[in-house]
Amino acid sequence: SIQGGAEAHITGSNVNARGASPVGFEYTTNHGEVTLAANDRVRLDSDYDGGTGTPGAVYKFTGTPGLFDLSDRNYAGAGWTPVSDDGNVIVEADNSSTISALIDSKSIAAAGGIGTSVAGSLGISVAQNHIGGHLWDYVPTDAPATLNAGDRVRLASGLIYEYMGSKVTSPTLTQGTSTGQQDYAHDTTNSLQSPGGTSSTLLTHAFIKDSDVLADGSIDVSASSTAAIGATVQAISAAIGISAGTGVGLSGAGVFTENLIGTSVEAYIQGDGPAATPAGIETKGGVLSVWAQDVSMISVDALAASVGASIGGSVGVSVSIGLSLAFNEVDS
Repeated sequence: SIQGGAEAHITGSNVNARGASPVGFEYTTNHGEVTLAANDRVRLDSDYDGGTGTPGAVYKFTGTPGLFDLSDRNYAGAGWTPVSDDGNVIVEADNSSTISALIDSKSIAAAGGIGTSVAGSLGISVAQNHIGGHLWDYVPTDAPATLNAGDRVRLASGLIYEYMGSKVTSPTLTQGTSTGQQDYAHDTTNSLQSPGGTSSTLLTHAFIKDSDVLADGSIDVSASSTAAIGATVQAISAAIGISAGTGVGLSGAGVFTENLIGTSVEAYIQGDGPAATPAGIETKGGVLSVWAQDVSMISVDALAASVGASIGGSVGVSVSIGLSLAFNEVDS
């Protein structure tokens, strides 16, 4: 079983990823004479025509600290390193949880004699592989016939509440504080509790929430889940009975495998921050992209084999049963 998840976010922040001091550099070539320390950055102004270097580019100082005239330097020479300052803002969450399982069960029984011989063999394999778990059963606008213990309700805010009480017929799931409505966060009499950190859902969330972001480059918010379960489950059973009189061979093989992937994959931008500058989400020269993908996969091979043989001088009885059961679910 794999639980947990991956989350990347910017919340309640003011992010300025534009090429302006002090984000991308400390000085420009128009500053004239300044005392440089190791790793200080200088941006060449667009009209720079002093020494060598690319106007508009940023260079990191790697020489000996001292006093320098920034308006006339050999930025392409020793003591300087060009810096890639693209101004991109990337919020990325990836999940690649994987379960690989091999379950093998074998059973062999043999009996021989003169008279009556009985042989019995039973092979059983059971495998349960879970990545995350079940997400929710209802939303507040649903009108289920019954509400049972363990049923989950997902609110518009994304919170999931699990019902812990007795069976209710024709329940009202509408969220609110009026009579007949459910106050999920505060009303303890209805036995609805938030799973919180114990939720079995595997979360992969990337988001910018209540924040201001200004970028020279691109703004990319992405969430990707490639959860996978690969399982091979097999049970083999063989029974042989040999007798000059009566021979009985009983053989049974059974396989049960349950594989579940429960994920919540989300990428979004919600609200903006309180700052006046920058205000909202803005890219000056790049692309704004928000995307989420879930390519979860289950691959299972289930094999049950049973062989029964009996040899008797007068009566021979052989019984063989083979059964395979596989339950697979991807819930996202």
